[in-house]
Amino acid sequence: MRSFQEVRTLRASFIDRREVDLLSEPLTSRGHLYYQRPDRLHYALESPGRQEVIVVGSQVRVHEPDLGRSQSLDLGASVIARAVVTSLIQVLGGRLDRLEAEYRCRSLRMAEGWEVRLVPQGPPLDRVVRGIEVRIARDGSLREVLVREATGDSSRMTLENVQVNVPFSPEEEQADFTP
Repeated sequence: MRSFQEVRTLRASFIDRREVDLLSEPLTSRGHLYYQRPDRLHYALESPGRQEVIVVGSQVRVHEPDLGRSQSLDLGASVIARAVVTSLIQVLGGRLDRLEAEYRCRSLRMAEGWEVRLVPQGPPLDRVVRGIEVRIARDGSLREVLVREATGDSSRMTLENVQVNVPFSPEEEQADFTP
């Protein structure tokens, strides 16, 4: 579990299956995820449509090339958005010490590694998130994040081809983390 807490960078492809109460079938998307400690995240959705979300500190850029639009946001303007994005970044970086300030955390040892269960302690997160389950392989790499929303919907992101603590080149940093 200690190796999970020492994550400095993460690169992975992902499959996200979103269960929506109003739909009979889950929505499935694929893409890539890039993380760099302390507060850089690049979520690149590649199918069924293309979308990029780049977070650097409190700045966020959402780019939707298929729709020809791009938007910049400041997380400081929304307490809930800031709390949710910060939580995701802390999960990716294995920052359980920081997550404990907002969530009740419980770790379970499993045959294939660890599962960490997070339940919001109160507002503003409990308005959006019912709970988060994080699965970590024995080698300390993140494998799955399940988010149960307050609405009853859920999203299960399964990570594949995970690379941890491989430095980004200056060119990659420019391309992946420029809001």
